Amino acid sequence: MNLYKDYLVKQWLPILTVLAAIVFFMVFHWNYFLFSFQIALGLIAFPVLIKPNSNQTFLLRYLYLSALFLVASWLSHLQVFLFMSWGCFLFFCLEWFWGAIGYLPLFFMACISPALYYVVAIFSFPLRLFLSKVACYLFSLAQWQVQNRGSYFILPSGQEFHIDEACVGLKMFGTGFIAALIVLAFREKKEAKRFSFLGVCLAMTSMLMLLILCNFIRILSLVLFHSMPGSMSHELIGIISLAVYALIPFYFISKFIPLKESVVKGLVLSSSYHKKYIPLLLLVCFIVTTYYLGLLRTQSKRDLALEQLNLPGFSKKEKEDGVMEFKNDSVLLYIKPAIQAFEGGHPPQICWRASGFELANFSEQKIGSYSFMMGTLKKDSHIHYTAWWYDNGIQKTAQEWEWRRHAANPFRVVNVNALDSAVLLREVSYYLNHSVILSK
Repeated sequence: MNLYKDYLVKQWLPILTVLAAIVFFMVFHWNYFLFSFQIALGLIAFPVLIKPNSNQTFLLRYLYLSALFLVASWLSHLQVFLFMSWGCFLFFCLEWFWGAIGYLPLFFMACISPALYYVVAIFSFPLRLFLSKVACYLFSLAQWQVQNRGSYFILPSGQEFHIDEACVGLKMFGTGFIAALIVLAFREKKEAKRFSFLGVCLAMTSMLMLLILCNFIRILSLVLFHSMPGSMSHELIGIISLAVYALIPFYFISKFIPLKESVVKGLVLSSSYHKKYIPLLLLVCFIVTTYYLGLLRTQSKRDLALEQLNLPGFSKKEKEDGVMEFKNDSVLLYIKPAIQAFEGGHPPQICWRASGFELANFSEQKIGSYSFMMGTLKKDSHIHYTAWWYDNGIQKTAQEWEWRRHAANPFRVVNVNALDSAVLLREVSYYLNHSVILSK
């Protein structure tokens, strides 16, 4: 009987604990996952990144990180921290039972996290516009008269050339980061050492810089060769740019990042037998805490000032996640709940794409001293005109970094839509000059 009990504890208890943690991880985050090419690539790469060192078990570092992310989730009410906390708890279980796995899995979690999707979608949009302006400037130095109109170019022939959203997009960044982790994992295996946390940070920062360079060269190449979105040459240029200007340079850069012997002290207890039960007990506590934090986050989402707002001549309807829809015969206006500088919010470039619309012809416009983004939304044969900006009742801007830098008062996204561009500009002008958002 004792032998059977020992067998269960030593062999099956670790497996069942990890499986239970995975199941509850998926239960709490099933609506947070964005299944995509990056997720599939990440799952394929994960076994390469996980190489336990069986000489080092009963480790606590990922438990500390899990607790840190849990506190961050409680303070900020951001689900991404809860996501990272669960991931670190899973890695704690792996290190506790089977040995040290290093820091690469932590960065893997960040790469497959939907947070990467939101960060890239939000910040790559202004970056793509900036790189397009720089590309246009270089073309002018070469005496090639190309005009930039935000997200598209006008060639000397008068033809419009649109830059695919994949440029400076999620697929390029997600693929690049995961490929970088695979390169680092193979080097760890080859030299039987580990990268330090700072070493991995340095490596990923290097890859980020290379990906920005890669995307800039991709934009130049696409315009030079008139390679239209959806064509074979368009995809080929993207693959070659990623390989030549990001992956190959990163391979050589990674050789200059030092590795070190991985020596991490585990917990010392009088009985190693009882150590097997600790993750299971912590898992129960973790589930209860996560459930409680989920209730707190749901209660904190309400924007009472926005809920009480009424616009003359508009019908009002509350949409998902507290978004307010104001509608009349010619205008559809969305105002989204207040967000702090560290939050992702509901950027229209994400929300409209999720609704099946294609974003096109986007550029930054100005009315007086106020800037806003304007473009078209296409779905089947329907074309809508849309504009948006960030507004806290005092300041209004289209610049992502600008509003986050001045977010002492929380900002709200104002998104105006119309079937006619003249109507849209009229409404945008009115709401920019007559603040619809309260300053507190």
